[in-house]
Amino acid sequence: MKYIVYILLLVFMMTSQVKGQRQLPGQKGISVSSGIFSMKEPRDNYYFQLSFTKNTRSGNYQIWSAEYQHRSITYGVQKLPLEIYLGEGGYSFRFLGNYSKSLNLYLGLTAAAGYQNINKGNYILPDGAIILDKSGLIYGTGGKLSLEFYITDKIMVLLQTKAYLFWGTSVNRLSPSVGMGIRLNL
Repeated sequence: MKYIVYILLLVFMMTSQVKGQRQLPGQKGISVSSGIFSMKEPRDNYYFQLSFTKNTRSGNYQIWSAEYQHRSITYGVQKLPLEIYLGEGGYSFRFLGNYSKSLNLYLGLTAAAGYQNINKGNYILPDGAIILDKSGLIYGTGGKLSLEFYITDKIMVLLQTKAYLFWGTSVNRLSPSVGMGIRLNL
């Protein structure tokens, strides 16, 4: 009798599909992403982001990240650099996904704060014009739509579009972008 149970168990294991456990509550991940703000000048309008995630119930996750943004503002024939250093924290909700959780669409909301550096602190331009908006602290909120899919049980590819709305500045208060990244679940 014992041998029959072992044989039935072996046959069951060989015929059933085993899938990795994904999006477990408490699972942590690290992601790196990059993107652009403008299709016209992608070399001068880009961002890099390093994020830490922690999964919660129902496949949702908390996110904390540090981001560097570089943009160029055209003034006459000059390009004035705008650099933003951001920290953000928020929550992403699983909006849509397949049964195996290998392909998911997330909606995220975040709060962001950071430092904005305009034209490397040079407020007087060569033609005598004065930049009225100064470098300083900025804060705001952000929204993100992210398509995430697993390529292995621990590695995900992210395709995302996001937008920030900043206060404390008059330069680029609304900041939409598109990008992609990779996440390693620990």
